[in-house]
Amino acid sequence: MKKKYIKDITKKISNIENVISVSLVGSFFEKELNEISDIDFVVIVDVLNKKTFDNVLNEFLTLNHQEYLGEYQVKINSTFGPMKIYDEKKIILHIMIYDLVGHVEHVIKSPFTSFDWERSNNFVNRKIEQIFSVNRLMLSDFIMSRRGIKDYKKDLSQDKMTIREYSFININQYEISKKKIPLDSIHLTEYSYHIVKNLLNNYLKFILNTNKSSRLNKKNYEKYLPLVYGKYEKQFEAIKNKKLAKLPSSKDDVMWVQDFLYEFHQKIKLEYKDSTKLIFLRHAKTKENNHKIFLGKKIDPEIINSKIQSSKYKNYKCYTSPAKRAKQTAIKYGINEYTESSLLQEIDYGDADGMNIQDFLLNHIGITEAWSRKEDPRFPNGENNEDVLNRVISFISNIDNKDSIIVTHQVFLRCLLGQLFNIPMNTWHLLNIPHNTPLEVLKIKNEFYPNITRKMYKQIFKNFIYSDKIN
Repeated sequence: MKKKYIKDITKKISNIENVISVSLVGSFFEKELNEISDIDFVVIVDVLNKKTFDNVLNEFLTLNHQEYLGEYQVKINSTFGPMKIYDEKKIILHIMIYDLVGHVEHVIKSPFTSFDWERSNNFVNRKIEQIFSVNRLMLSDFIMSRRGIKDYKKDLSQDKMTIREYSFININQYEISKKKIPLDSIHLTEYSYHIVKNLLNNYLKFILNTNKSSRLNKKNYEKYLPLVYGKYEKQFEAIKNKKLAKLPSSKDDVMWVQDFLYEFHQKIKLEYKDSTKLIFLRHAKTKENNHKIFLGKKIDPEIINSKIQSSKYKNYKCYTSPAKRAKQTAIKYGINEYTESSLLQEIDYGDADGMNIQDFLLNHIGITEAWSRKEDPRFPNGENNEDVLNRVISFISNIDNKDSIIVTHQVFLRCLLGQLFNIPMNTWHLLNIPHNTPLEVLKIKNEFYPNITRKMYKQIFKNFIYSDKIN
């Protein structure tokens, strides 16, 4: 009955004009009805206005829920955030509605929540990750994102919980306002458990480069967070049992969560401090970059602006591609000593090097057809992505454990980031790599982790928004 309920309700909502995705997220199928505090749905529309917002909520309400749920009534919660609404003999439908722009912003500002939702296979029309994906978590997310350490500390210090909700300025315009909800004794239990569980799970997702719920367990807490988890295991299990029983907590009962946050924060800071920082740069812009040609090794232009710029990387070890534009970029950062590496060269475009891109595509139909079949053909007498990726792996596998700045090229960085962010090779050409912009990668215990800001992530992945509209 549960499966039919979700199938019928998601299909009903997906038929609304403007709706591009309906997903059930959360643990609905893992619990009995009397254990469920709410049922979480994410609805994504092309454009959000008051009419669409009301249509979506009304469609949820008009379904005959009693046919599936028996005596339980339903109530709508359309806010964003971890607030639970408890109402005897009622099940709360937590309906989170985003337009395309709002979903992208949610990915950027709330990667933890968005990444969690991407696990859901209970969807109609499109999976959430097909519209715009987090791809993987980064260490910087724990400090800079919503539902991160700073936000949680602030909420607990104020005895409040942050939620967000829509307010419509007129029929076609909305704003999302932030509200602080006082933490009553029941929410204090719920929110305390939520904080600890989410930080533990998100750390595992980060360090293991995974989004599989099967990896989020006590065994891995003990393995990867022995000091933090070990110290608070008993308190965590106690608050978990309280949460399941919907029991209240006093402020003194959950005081330990503040200590947990402090020690978790120290763990993240130490992880960063002890890591090897690798700063990758695409060389500064050249005049040839304004021309729509394949710029590889054949042409070796100078950078447009060679003026020295202030940099915190002057004392880093430096590696550059042999290309003039790469070495000049290193000097631009005040670096006079660098090691050249042929592994850092741009992709070998072979016979296409220096050619107008459009002319090449028109005259090499076989290659463009292979690309359309998601294959990885080599340029005539040149390389393909797999060849460049092998150079990427060879370079980073043999780099010293010293903080380094590495000046290289667009396709090298597409292959590096494509691999690190777990995206299919046939989409790497869509990555937008900016010139002369530091992109940090951390080496932690011989594993490599991207660590760019989500603002930069949005710029690099801008061509992936609503990916099934591409090609």
